[in-house]
Amino acid sequence: MTATCKRIPLPDRAPSNEAVSAIAQALDGGGVVGLPTECGYVLAADVNDPGVLAAFGSNATPLVQAVAGPNRATGDLQLQPLVARLVERYWPGPLTIDGIASDARRRAFRATAHVGTRGLVEALGHGLVWTPASDAEGAALTDADAVERVHGSGLRLLADGGPTRLAEAAAVLRVGPGAFELTREGLLPIESLRQTAGLSIGFVCTGNTCRSPMAETLARADLARRLASDDLTRFGFSVVSAGVFAGPGSPPSAHAVTAMAERGLDLEGHRSRSATPELIASLDRVYCLTRSHLEALRMSLPPGRADHLDLLDPQGGDVPDPVGGSLDDYQRCARAIAAMVSARGESWA
Repeated sequence: MTATCKRIPLPDRAPSNEAVSAIAQALDGGGVVGLPTECGYVLAADVNDPGVLAAFGSNATPLVQAVAGPNRATGDLQLQPLVARLVERYWPGPLTIDGIASDARRRAFRATAHVGTRGLVEALGHGLVWTPASDAEGAALTDADAVERVHGSGLRLLADGGPTRLAEAAAVLRVGPGAFELTREGLLPIESLRQTAGLSIGFVCTGNTCRSPMAETLARADLARRLASDDLTRFGFSVVSAGVFAGPGSPPSAHAVTAMAERGLDLEGHRSRSATPELIASLDRVYCLTRSHLEALRMSLPPGRADHLDLLDPQGGDVPDPVGGSLDDYQRCARAIAAMVSARGESWA
């Protein structure tokens, strides 16, 4: 027998006051409502209701918290700069971010592109959580009739938005220290998500045998610590270094190798490369060791194409060249670079 429940219209436009009021009343006291999104319907409830987990079942953990747009409520997640780039690019849209909060608990968020449901989330002004409406095989339900047929007996209200624009469910990306993976496939391929989440980072000095190779090596270690993974490419990151007057293929200076080895880092395999305009233009962020390097790169690029260039030192200072100096000079240089990399790393991941 077909289960029936009360329906109201919720088209893909700003919700009426009547619709918001009806849904708020249905949610009050532990009700579950069916809502449309751009890629399948969801079963929603008030996050503050003590029986919400029982209503959805253990398979719905963590429940998805609905947000109205980018940077709403996701600030509690770890790897916040990375998460912020993802939501800025893909929200509102068919992507659920399943992350790790500062208290080490998993939390999931999504801002739907369905204007009616997103407007409802904004209008309610309190937490709304949901889980995808699916059939017995786990397939997304994309029209109100199917939702009523499968879940009608458990719904207090069904908001009918007609057939959803997309036939696939939202992708679910688990992201956090040590994790960057799609736990549910959707419209967004993992490589596109990596490209958005990560950064291509470059460091530039003069000959690419001392300062910038140490900066590259220290940045890799800093990112590996933040990401809890040595595989930076898994999160979409790449790190390179180059020199404005570098010839190709020169090895690093012996003291630079030693200074890195003392930190448990391997620089022996490094070989110098030139900071060509093509390389510099291809990177997301480029950090120069001195102002003269910064000016040289700016002059090599077309007008308006140098916004991604900056000094490595957030305070605007130069990093002195230790070439020809003692091991103490290189160690002092490495300590300065490490502190600057750590400060810059706050905006990476």
